[in-house]
Amino acid sequence: MQVIADCIFIYMQLLCTIWVFATVLYSRFCCGEDEMRSFLFGFAIFHFCLGSVGLADIWVGGHGDIGVGLDAGQLHMHMHFDGDVTGVSGVISAGEYESTDHVIGVPGPSILRPAGAQWNFLGSESDNVWFLPQSSDPNKPFVGFGLEELVPGDWTGSLTWTLDSVISAPAGANFSVWNNDLFGAPVVRMATSDGISGLDSFSQIAGGHEHFNLGFTREGTYQIQLGISGTHATLGALNDSAIYTFQVGAISAVPEPTSIALLVAGTACIGAYARRRRQSVGSIGK
Repeated sequence: MQVIADCIFIYMQLLCTIWVFATVLYSRFCCGEDEMRSFLFGFAIFHFCLGSVGLADIWVGGHGDIGVGLDAGQLHMHMHFDGDVTGVSGVISAGEYESTDHVIGVPGPSILRPAGAQWNFLGSESDNVWFLPQSSDPNKPFVGFGLEELVPGDWTGSLTWTLDSVISAPAGANFSVWNNDLFGAPVVRMATSDGISGLDSFSQIAGGHEHFNLGFTREGTYQIQLGISGTHATLGALNDSAIYTFQVGAISAVPEPTSIALLVAGTACIGAYARRRRQSVGSIGK
């Protein structure tokens, strides 16, 4: 699927390249030099934008981490895969990625929220819950929180993960992070059902790695901003935050939001050239 998408974009770029040469020849002999320069500038932006458009692959299977590294003396949150994982469009290669490079899929089926006050953090008793489990499920991403890239001896005490903000989510949706103890009771780490505060956090030692349940009460797209902070032995207090996108329920490959914006901007440049050219032609005819 990804190969087909890449071929389509290459084909579109080839057509646009042929078109621009034909238009340049026409503009050179039928238009002024100023118009031709304006067109070439607009087309250059469009061609760059078209080349930047891609499909945001959705991680739907295999193990990976919401990870943290120390880069140039600063904490850096990212997404990390020790091995290849499964994406909607094919294999996502092992490696380190920015938090926005891939969407985390949360496929169904959903379950009815368990009864009992201890589960109120999930939402109302009538809510369905889509979730990623703390134990491996071959049909879902196995998402960990990992600080393996940090050297334990370099840090004073533990580091703290925080829920900083819900940038966007379906109306009425709740997001939560918890683990189950030996008796199956939930130990809540983060939950939006009662608002976001300093209580929506948990500690982890440098070099550590843990898995939790991640719960969502509505289908749709969630953008969750997480944070990490700690005290380095020589660099002092450090922190970072990053936005992770989750697609809950129905899952399909979608254009990256930044790519859409770039393509619209490039198209606008071409449109501006076309309007200018029509106005110039109209003026000449008067």
